[in-house]
Amino acid sequence: MAATIGALPTRARRTQVESLFLFAAAVTLACAEPFANSLIGVLISSKVNQWTLLVGSLPLAYLVGGGVTALHLDGRQVEEFLRTATQTCSA
Repeated sequence: MAATIGALPTRARRTQVESLFLFAAAVTLACAEPFANSLIGVLISSKVNQWTLLVGSLPLAYLVGGGVTALHLDGRQVEEFLRTATQTCSA
């Protein structure tokens, strides 16, 4: 393809290259917003999955570390947990 375009006369070659650049720009602009929206959905889903795994594994890690079956949190720990979860939901 490059050899074919390179073999064209100067004016035709420049027109062809400009057309290819304009087409590439149009495709990029047409795909940018849907791509960004899809990326946001994937990142939110990933964050929810990570939080679910974290919350579900905390009691198990506590038990394996020598604790009891219940994970008792004091007031400050509950506050920190809720603050972090709220930041995750609002992001």
